Amino acid sequence: MKNIKFIFWGFVTALGALAMEMALAVFFPGEMLAIFDRITFLIFLFVAIEELFKLAVIFRSVSAAAFFRPSFLIGSGFALTEIFLAYSKNAATAGPDLFLLLAGVGILHIVTSIICGFSAFYYKKNDSLALPSIAFFLALILHLVYNIAIINLINN
Repeated sequence: MKNIKFIFWGFVTALGALAMEMALAVFFPGEMLAIFDRITFLIFLFVAIEELFKLAVIFRSVSAAAFFRPSFLIGSGFALTEIFLAYSKNAATAGPDLFLLLAGVGILHIVTSIICGFSAFYYKKNDSLALPSIAFFLALILHLVYNIAIINLINN
């Protein structure tokens, strides 16, 4: 039951991040239209929102005794939500490229969640924000690199 709870929180986190992203997109209509054509400020903003939401939920879910399972499951729930939304939008044109893209999304969110989970675990043991800050920026950079690679792949 606890595993389902963590997956559920990953799902809720993804939907919360998506709602925040859509609300902010109203203020950047031109950038929203170009989001898959070039790197825009909105991409940086969306990545930061997703990673902050995950970090906040993981910080509340990870204990000083264990971080891997909750982080992995929250990341999985987040990834599955994003994959479902992306696949349902592109199901008619699904092919091997879409499968690789969705697998990349899954791996990305699980890895960044585990990084955030380890930082939360470290913080709860050592009461230092140094590693969580570094971990957040590492997760942010990984996510941005992935998104930039996908945008370049789509446009080439």
